[in-house]
Amino acid sequence: MSIGIAEADRREGSAPARVPAEKAMMKAKKDGKDQYVWFSPEMGKQKPRIDVRKDCPECQTHFSFSVDEEIYRSKESFFCPVCGEALKR
Repeated sequence: MSIGIAEADRREGSAPARVPAEKAMMKAKKDGKDQYVWFSPEMGKQKPRIDVRKDCPECQTHFSFSVDEEIYRSKESFFCPVCGEALKR
């Protein structure tokens, strides 16, 4: 399990820690299994990512992955990690 953590700013009118915690969690998942990551200001500058779920019609594998938004929006194909079949966009 990977975990992302952010400290809440308790001042009046400050934003909740949910968004920084989500960014820390995304970084922890991207770094690999069993990661523990504290939020840092550099994480706020990360490119937006999209979580994708795909099913391979060739080998019947179901999988999910996270990809940069600009790559997702491009015409580039995704491939099954098991059999290498090109997947429909």
